[in-house]
Amino acid sequence: MTDVTSHAPGRYAARRGQGAEYAVYFGAIFVTALAFAVVSCLRDLALGNTRQWSGPLARARRDAGRITPMIFSA
Repeated sequence: MTDVTSHAPGRYAARRGQGAEYAVYFGAIFVTALAFAVVSCLRDLALGNTRQWSGPLARARRDAGRITPMIFSA
């Protein structure tokens, strides 16, 4: 039987900090996503789709937070 408790994956893995380069990419993507989020929120308001409505800043932050790690993992 194998002992899986020793050298568990990720236990000693070095974590990469979010440095200046990450912040620059996040900021650029956030500004771009903010423009699209404002248009999307205005469209939702015009169509009356406010059931699951989140503001443009929340949408842009969510999108930037989802896209930026994809760039750094590639």
